[in-house]
Order: sequence, then C-alpha cells, then structure tokens
Amino acid sequence: MDHYSRQIIIDHKLQELRAQGAERARAISGLAQVLMLNGRYGRSRDLCREAVAIARAAGAREPEGHALNTLGMDLAHLGEVEPAIESLELALAIGWEVRNADDIGRAFVNLADTLWMTGDPAGALRRVEEGILAADDLGVRSVYGYYLRMNGMFYAWELGEWSTAERFYREAMARPPNGGGGERYRVAYALHWLVASGAAEAEASWAIAWDLVCHDPSATTTGPPPQLAGIELMLWLDRPAEALTIAADAIARLRGEPSVLLLLVLRMAARAEADLAIAAGTREARAQARATIGDLIDEAASIRAVLGAPAGRTGERISLESATIAAEASRLADAPSADVWTALRDRWHAWGNPYQAAYAGGRLALAAAEEGAADTAASAVLGAHAIAVQLGAAPMLALLEGIARQLRVTLRDAATARLQGTTDGSRGKRPFGLTAREVEVLRLVAAGRTNRHIGEELFISENTAGVHVSNILGKLGVASRTEAAGVAFQSGLAHLDPPSTERSSRPAIRGRR
Repeated sequence: MDHYSRQIIIDHKLQELRAQGAERARAISGLAQVLMLNGRYGRSRDLCREAVAIARAAGAREPEGHALNTLGMDLAHLGEVEPAIESLELALAIGWEVRNADDIGRAFVNLADTLWMTGDPAGALRRVEEGILAADDLGVRSVYGYYLRMNGMFYAWELGEWSTAERFYREAMARPPNGGGGERYRVAYALHWLVASGAAEAEASWAIAWDLVCHDPSATTTGPPPQLAGIELMLWLDRPAEALTIAADAIARLRGEPSVLLLLVLRMAARAEADLAIAAGTREARAQARATIGDLIDEAASIRAVLGAPAGRTGERISLESATIAAEASRLADAPSADVWTALRDRWHAWGNPYQAAYAGGRLALAAAEEGAADTAASAVLGAHAIAVQLGAAPMLALLEGIARQLRVTLRDAATARLQGTTDGSRGKRPFGLTAREVEVLRLVAAGRTNRHIGEELFISENTAGVHVSNILGKLGVASRTEAAGVAFQSGLAHLDPPSTERSSRPAIRGRR
C-alpha cells in the first residue's frame, strides 16, 4: 500500500473517531441539559465540562456550543457569575459561527436569565432586546422571539417598567409557539406581572401553573418559580395558609441545589408566615411564626455560604433578600420597627425595584404609626401609594389604601396639602426650586434608576448624579429617594419633559422613563 492510500485510510479513521466524539459530546450535553432543567446543577456542570472537552478534541463546534449553553446556566445557579457569562457569550458566538438559530436563541434566553439571577435585570433587558431582533431576523420569532419577550416582561416588571412588560406580553401572545411549551413559559414569566397588576386572568393562569408544577418538577427550577406568584396571589386574596402550602412545595423542590431562586421563595414564605400569625391575633401564633422565620433567616445565610458569599450585584441581591426576610420577622416583634423598614424601602428603591419599595413603604407607615411618628407614617404611605398608582399595581393599591384608612390619612388631601405647601406658581413647570437638570434627575429617580444609571443616561459622572440627588432631596424636603419619587408622581414632575437643550440624545430601549 502506497503512502497516499495509507493517508486516505488514516484520514477516514480520524473522521470516524471525530464523528463518534461529536455524537458522544451531543449525548452527554443532552443529558446535562435535562439535569440542569431539573435543578441538578452540580452534576450537570460536571457533565457539560466533559462534553466540552470531548467536543473540542473532535473539533465539533455545534456540540461544544450546546454544552457551553447549559454550562453557563449551571454556573449561574451555583453562584459562579463571571464564568457563567463567559460560557454563555462563547456559546452565543459559536451559535453565530455555525448559524444555528436554536443555539443563538437559547444563548440569548440563558444570558438574560443569568444576568437577572446575578443582580442585573437592566442588563438582562438589554440582552432581551438584542435577542428579539436576532430571533425575528433568523425566522424563529414564534419560538425564541416569544420566549425572549416573556423573559423581557418579567425583567421589566421587576424594574417597574410595567408598560414595557405589557407590550412584551401582548406581542408574545400575538404569535405563541405551537405545543405546550409556550403556555409553560407564559406561566413561568408572565404570571408575576399578571398577579401584581391584578389582571383578570391571574387566578386562571395560576391554576394552570400549579397543575404544571405538580406534574413537571422542572417548572420550578427553570426561570423564576411560578410558586412565587402563587404565594403572592394567595396573600392578596387573604389566604396566607394556602400561600404557605405553595411556599413549602417550592422550598422542597429547590432545596436540592440551593440558589438565588430558593432565596426568593424564602422571602415570600416569611411574608406569608407573618400575615398568618397577625391574622391569628395570638401571642402564641406570633412566637411560632418568629421561630419559623428565624429558621428561614438561617437557611438564607446557608445559601449565601454555599454560593461562596458572592460579591458585586449578586451579593447585594442575596443581602437584600435576606434583609427582607428579617424585616418580615420584625412585624411580629413587640417593639415597632420603623428603622428596619425605612432602610429596606430605600435599599429596594436604590436597587431599582419600585414595587418592592412600595411594599416596604406600606410596612414602614404602619411601624412609624406604632412609634407615634404620624408625619413619617403619612409620608411613607403617600410615597408608596404614588408608586403603586404609577405602576398600576391594583392589589398593592388596595393594601396601601387600607393602611391609609387605618392611619386616618386621606391620600388625596395629603398629596394636595404637600404640593400646595411647597410649590410656587411662578416657577411654572419646575416647582420646588428645581433646576432643569434636577428635573431630569428626579424623573430618573422616580423611574427607579441608581446614581450610576442616571450618570450613564445623562452623560454625567456617578458622583455628579449623587450630588444632584442630594440637592433634590433637600429642595423637596424628603429623606429618601422613595419619598422623592412619591412627590414626583403626585406633582406630575415624573411626566414632564425637560427642556430639549439639556435632554440626553441616547435612544430609549425601554418603555416607561
């Protein structure tokens, strides 16, 4: 046999081995994906790394990209933020390289979810916008275009951009995918906004979600658990015992591999425990609930330890969720807890979640009233009510209006008195002595932007944005960003367009500003 013939045989054998390697990598990657979807993140991670190594040895880019896609989600759940994003970005690049629409769409979905889980919902929303354009261009609008829009509405809901959430929802529902996957995805991502806004279909959607959860364990571990919305729905319906049943189900399903998702459920479970004990009205019930919430606080601390006490936005998110659990326990204490709720309200607002800030503001109003601080109580419920009005959070509005009645605060009169006492008609569209730039900054504060985001949108430094915010608080006579947002909404300043000479030329990628 001559040299040329031997080389042909060798090349053929190499091709066979590579093909076998590619198929093996696909098989392992597929198994890893199933494990990841069922919350087995550690085992899935190990298999993904094995699949990536085999695929690279075989020069099989498509199986490599698929495994990297799953690996990124595993690492995100396990608190390894930077490697998770790096893995998903590489998966996306390979998807474009081999022009695989499924892997491209899946990478955008996973990147967005990873950014949300690791504390960057605004970044997640930006990747959704980018992914939607790609999905529509690649001809997978009714599949990944749908999934990404549902993702986007969840992030917009958390950021307080509910008009954007509603737009995504209507666009997605106009062209849903075939089969049951679309409905499963809808109840995972849209249910939270449906419940928070008091939508008519919320209860029917939860019934569908609960049925899915009971028959498909992965419904809890892929994306935000539907049980979170179910717990809140039961609390709005004054059924805290049912809320706790739902919470117990989610906790049991998520405890296998502790992650940020479990922490969110613990927070809602603590709220339900406090609501149930307060409804019972006995010292024994309060004592038992305090002990149970104490266990939840300990579990939250263990999650942080398991995830390696992550720094940055992930660490901040874990700390904020843990502080919220502890604040719920303070509702059951003998002494008032206004300081706890003041700090929590301001932290949620600084984080960029006005919905949670409004909830904390309502609790602050009750705690301040117990301390005899009537002015603080009235200011807190006014600010929280203004945010709920702006969002269109109907159940939250009912809660806050009930608190206002309990405190004998007339919301409309309180707002009118405040505005009449601090505005000057000669100032026209800029009351309170605000400059044009301060009006711009106040509008962004009312939209839940942090100083960093304000700086980015107005092309100023973060420190300069902080100075503007401090000046605004002084001119409005308020102590926090949340109260400033309340004044902005009540006065109409949150809706005024600043002079065109000072407006940023940066295009908006989100709906409500």
